[in-house]
Amino acid sequence: MTGARSPVGPRLAPGDRLGRNELLCPLAEGGMAAVWLANQRDHRGIARLVAVKTILPEYATDAEFRRLFEDESRIAADIQHENVARVLEAAGSRDLLYLVIEWVDGDSLRTLERVAAKSSVRVPQGILLRILSDACAGLHAAHEVVDESGKALGVVHRDISPQNILVSSRGVTKLIDFGVAKARDRLSLDTQPGIVKGKPLYMAPEQALGLPVDRRADIWGVAAVFYRVVMGKPPFEASDVTSTMQVVRSGRIAEPLSGRRGVHPAVCEVMAVALSPSASGRFETAAAMRDALEAATARAGLQAETADVAAFCEEHLGARRSARDRMIRAALEAAQSRAPYVAGGTPPCSSALRPGSYRIIDNSST
Repeated sequence: MTGARSPVGPRLAPGDRLGRNELLCPLAEGGMAAVWLANQRDHRGIARLVAVKTILPEYATDAEFRRLFEDESRIAADIQHENVARVLEAAGSRDLLYLVIEWVDGDSLRTLERVAAKSSVRVPQGILLRILSDACAGLHAAHEVVDESGKALGVVHRDISPQNILVSSRGVTKLIDFGVAKARDRLSLDTQPGIVKGKPLYMAPEQALGLPVDRRADIWGVAAVFYRVVMGKPPFEASDVTSTMQVVRSGRIAEPLSGRRGVHPAVCEVMAVALSPSASGRFETAAAMRDALEAATARAGLQAETADVAAFCEEHLGARRSARDRMIRAALEAAQSRAPYVAGGTPPCSSALRPGSYRIIDNSST
């Protein structure tokens, strides 16, 4: 692969191509991956923006992780719902694994919460509940994915957190990172006995114990996100990571939501069910939780629509969006100044790809 070492990812730089995707600029690095904005060209040479997540080398070179990553990514690509960011392709070569993902023009719930806090504003409960209710819709679609014979594939996200809930500029909730957490956690268990990687602040007790998990672990995660945003602290809180994990495993909530002024009893009831220490005490499905949330918001007078979410995002993230638009324009102009890509030609790293072109998502329709 050409290009000097980038500040994010394994020897990648703007202008490098992964198949039909020309990397434009790095967007983020953290945890196990780096994310790039890329220009994707179809067989006619028509370009669209996508996000390319490159898995960092310490994971990508592990044979077991690669196997699980490929398996889980294929499953994730089958999830088709407006509240899930589409996985368009998963590919790799010797020391490189990457995902091509629907480009979402927006920010994470964590970013929205953080930026609003700078103005001494909390995300309004109605807005938060709209985001999380829609996240439940996306989760249910993922949980219900079946194989060709109609057998449920048992998809579980395992890492529901404010960082993995995106909100587009149009107010549409988009869940990201399906399947990656399972591969990551399996690697941690294989290489570090007794240690579970992940975000313990949003981790269901059974997951913290390293026990088998099902869709109800994700239901816990949604409620834990609500708790964290509203209470300003996680459901489980301790002085260090080890102590936090012990508290998580005990299932003892730090403080009941019912004691928080401003949280309607109907909403508290829903979250109490979702945060049950035992999976059997929670909602059976994310769809059931969504129905309960919709009913609770109606009772509490907290109904919010996608347009309301978009307006709140514009108020607090509008400047950030404008800066991102300028960055994208600059990256596209830089790309145009480089040698043009010839449609139908053989791009660098083509050996990393399966035959066929990527499916295209036009985010102007979201």
